[in-house]
Formats: sequence, C-alpha cells, structure tokens
Amino acid sequence: MEDAQAVTKYLREKTPVIISFEETADSEIKRIIDFISGTIYAVAGKMSPVGQKVFICAPANITVETPNESRKFL
Repeated sequence: MEDAQAVTKYLREKTPVIISFEETADSEIKRIIDFISGTIYAVAGKMSPVGQKVFICAPANITVETPNESRKFL
C-alpha cells in the first residue's frame, strides 16, 4: 500500500505511472486498484491495461494510446 500512496502522489502532480502487479498477490491487486481509482477519478484521469497485470495510470493532461484506443485528456 505504500507504493499505492506514491502512485497517487505522482498522479496529483500530473505525472503518469506504470504499475506492474506481476509479483503482487491477486488479493492485494483489487485493494490497490480500488485505492488508486479514487485518485484517478479526482484528477479526471484514466487507468488502462497495457499487459498482463500491467497498467498505466494517467492524469488528465496525458495522452494514453493503447492498441484499442487513443485518448487525449485535457
């Protein structure tokens, strides 16, 4: 959860973050995503999967391009 708090700090500072849950227990992943989702909502950002247990979290000022979509958040 310490890392989740660091992620929220970066997002509030308008810095995108890539999170890898590859070494995280499945039971913890949901808790962490729930925690970070509140910040994502607050900064009008987005969380998108980019791989197996890998996500990008981006604040509103970042363009996120994944194989299925491209969005610019202003």
